[in-house]
Amino acid sequence: MDPVLTNDTAEIEQIAFQPLDLRGPTAKARFWKYLTAAFVLCALALIGVAIALHYRRKAGQKPPPPPRWDLIALKALQDLKASSLWTSEDLDAVAVALSQILRHYIEGRFSLHAPESTTEEFLEQTRGYFPWGPEQQQVLVHFLERTDAIKFAGDRPPMDRLSELHEAVETFIHSTPAPAEDAGGGMS
Repeated sequence: MDPVLTNDTAEIEQIAFQPLDLRGPTAKARFWKYLTAAFVLCALALIGVAIALHYRRKAGQKPPPPPRWDLIALKALQDLKASSLWTSEDLDAVAVALSQILRHYIEGRFSLHAPESTTEEFLEQTRGYFPWGPEQQQVLVHFLERTDAIKFAGDRPPMDRLSELHEAVETFIHSTPAPAEDAGGGMS
């Protein structure tokens, strides 16, 4: 005779074939919390390692050398003399270009605000203190007076006088080179 299955025994047999979850819903929630925390910790550790490697690599590198303002200005003078502006009839433009080269050199090399100052403002700024010698100051004053005469007083000098102004800028730059600690790097 076959055993008769009742509802109670059918339910028991059905339950017997299902795996038992001994952990419960709070255990599952705790498992996902731990898994999330482990993932976050691993991500933070990787970020920390990446930052450490970045700074270790940077620590071995030297900072770039400061710009060599003398070389920059000398290159600008050379470019001006090779340009069509130099041979043009526009003496005002040549005088402005020479003045700007010198003023940018002074600002970069000596940290004196020169490019946008008037000649009077600039000379007043350097009166009593100039980081170059009296000979260089005399060359600078003479140059600024002569270029101002061209730019503002309508002076029309011959080309050889413009060459003298070019040489005055070059002389000033050569007589105020970068200090020894800066001279190692920069443009070449």
